Order: sequence, then structure tokens, then C-alpha cells
Amino acid sequence: MLLPYREQPSTRGRLTTIAGIVLFLHAAYSAYEVLSQGKSIDLSTSTTAYESNVPLDIKFETLVAFVVLVVGCAMTTPKLRQMTWTARMRETDIDLVDARPSFATVYHRGAKLFAARD
Repeated sequence: MLLPYREQPSTRGRLTTIAGIVLFLHAAYSAYEVLSQGKSIDLSTSTTAYESNVPLDIKFETLVAFVVLVVGCAMTTPKLRQMTWTARMRETDIDLVDARPSFATVYHRGAKLFAARD
């Protein structure tokens, strides 16, 4: 029987992922605050010119948060397993492999399916 591979993620990976999430949420909140302040003082509410002017430090914080989050996710993934038939057969019993039903033949249905309609 093929058992799931269980490996505990590293603590550094979890902390890096949490730090990336916190940075990403802070960048989103900062962008929301800038846009809401612009709307409250009525800066170009008819167009989206002000909405495209998010400060550079918020853009940089979002980029850094994304990189930290990706690194944290990469650190928490388990080691990759081999995907070869021989590696699978080392873990699987031959009786499980042979117990599967074989393909059903459906050639006898062709005469009914493709017959001329009356």
C-alpha cells in the first residue's frame, strides 16, 4: 500500500512564510490607506489617475513580501520523491497492482451507435 510521505516543514520555513504573509498584508493595508486618503480629499475621483500613483516604497514592500513569501513556501515543501515505476513498485505490493480491473471492451456497441437512423 502506498503511504503518504510525511515530513515536518522546517521552523525557519514556517517563520519565513509567516513573515512574508505579514509583510504582504502590511503592503496591502498601506496601499489601501493611500488610496482611501486620496479619495477622502477628492483627488481625481472621476478618473483613476490617482489610483495608479501608489508610492514607490509600497510597491517595493509588496515585491519584497512576495519574494519572502515564495522563499518561505519553498522552504516548507517536503523533499521530492522519485516518479519512476521502479520506485513505485518498491513501495507497492504486487497484489494491489494486479487487483485493478482491466479495460472493458466496448467494440460491440458500434453497431448500435453508428447504425442508420430510421
